[in-house]
Amino acid sequence: MDEPAVEVPRSRAALPSLPDDALADILARLTPRGVAAARAVCRAWRGVVDGRRLLRADLLPLSVGGIFIGFRYHSFPEFFSRPSSSAGRRVSGQMDDYLPFPSAAAADYDGEHGFSLSGHCNGLLLLQDASLYRHDYVVVNPATRAWAPVPPLPAASRWEAHIIASATTSRRSDRASPHHHHHYEVISVPHISYCWPQLYPSVVTEADEWPPPTIAAHIFSSSTRRWEERLSLSDNKYQMIAPPVGARAGEYSGIYLGKSKNGVYLASVNHTFLLRKSILQIWVLNESGDQMEWSLKHHRDLQHVRPPDNDNSTETTGPWVLQDVNFNLYRHLFPKNQTIAATEEEYAWDSDKDNIFDSRGRVEQKGCGYFFILGFHPFKEIIFFSQSFDRGLAYHLDSLKVQDLGNLHPTEYDYFANMYPDIDVSFPYTPCWI
Repeated sequence: MDEPAVEVPRSRAALPSLPDDALADILARLTPRGVAAARAVCRAWRGVVDGRRLLRADLLPLSVGGIFIGFRYHSFPEFFSRPSSSAGRRVSGQMDDYLPFPSAAAADYDGEHGFSLSGHCNGLLLLQDASLYRHDYVVVNPATRAWAPVPPLPAASRWEAHIIASATTSRRSDRASPHHHHHYEVISVPHISYCWPQLYPSVVTEADEWPPPTIAAHIFSSSTRRWEERLSLSDNKYQMIAPPVGARAGEYSGIYLGKSKNGVYLASVNHTFLLRKSILQIWVLNESGDQMEWSLKHHRDLQHVRPPDNDNSTETTGPWVLQDVNFNLYRHLFPKNQTIAATEEEYAWDSDKDNIFDSRGRVEQKGCGYFFILGFHPFKEIIFFSQSFDRGLAYHLDSLKVQDLGNLHPTEYDYFANMYPDIDVSFPYTPCWI
């Protein structure tokens, strides 16, 4: 029998104002799928669902399991995490074990096969088949190793970008495919030849219209297994938000948009090598009023942020390790490299204690390298960095303390990247075991 549809309010004004006890009593009468959908409505409802344990909290994406990193020229994303040997609770980034990856590509690296990260939501990843002349997508749950292909979009433009959104969960026993447990949507957004003038001032002209009158996007639903065209700006239901003044993207700077403890955050790192400065700025989106505004929360020079005694950074271990997915896949190409996998130990990362050092009052260091933003902690005001492809760092915005997570430099990365190493995409991953 079909489950009743769950009506989700579309705006804050439509949310009923109920005491937590009354709201919990109402939500408890829903099916697990309905509770999971209600949990995604707003922070208040999520707090009631989690606080009253209306769903299996140990199965939901409520903790950081590691960081997925898409290094350029790699065939698969890498997974940087603290090892764990808990039975049934180890997330593996070795997705070539179950995704369709040609044996010939695994036998000899040619740089033309593999999967690249396109997005993530509530424990699901959206991967694009990076094979030459193919642009297929798959949805993957790395925790359960379940995956499902996304059917091609009819008459899709090669310039359309896919993102995954609105992933909810249920506790059904049918394990035939991941959409029986995760109900998700994939949005295909058409390429628009426009850049925000604050980010790329040399590209934008006064004749460009932004936002455009309409945007026709397509949405794929795992429930119907069909694409539908149902997103438009002409109905005033979607708002385009300009980046804050001062946020810049370029050859020596980078920006990162993500969610953390207090909502939507945007971080910018501007590197000035002549002055030996790497300026970090972080804004938080204020959504309380009618007009959304960015508020500057953090402004600091990251050249003071460096782990002590870090001259041999790639040789120094830490609480986190890189799973070396691509090296393990092509290990036969490096017979002289006897690198072995890190010993698995059973412990969880303590974001308040592990490998802490205080960055306050530190003397500016020369040659601290390039800082890449890896993402925001979804539940705490912590931002993750990579220091010149060598070290993973967790920077606490309030206390200014820094945690040295360990070496994240991929083994034999020079072979894959040659002279052009880079990180294309990264984000903290919250595993979901449903």
